[in-house]
Amino acid sequence: MKMNIDDKNESPVGRPTKYNERTIARLCEALADGMPQKSACVAAAIGVTTLNEWRDRYPEIEERMSEARERLREKALQTVKAAF
Repeated sequence: MKMNIDDKNESPVGRPTKYNERTIARLCEALADGMPQKSACVAAAIGVTTLNEWRDRYPEIEERMSEARERLREKALQTVKAAF
């Protein structure tokens, strides 16, 4: 009997996914702190390949990552303003 698996759910075989709010929050926090994507993945305990798969599977992650990078730009701008 073939199982009907939702496109966003994981297959019943293999490791459970690490895709959850805590992992995404750690990833975005690292990006907002200025870490490059690879280092942010290490901080979130995921691989770069995993992140790329998630970006395809969960398009909402792009917005979260963009917001994190924008927070970094805002912090940098505040630092520059404070220096003058």
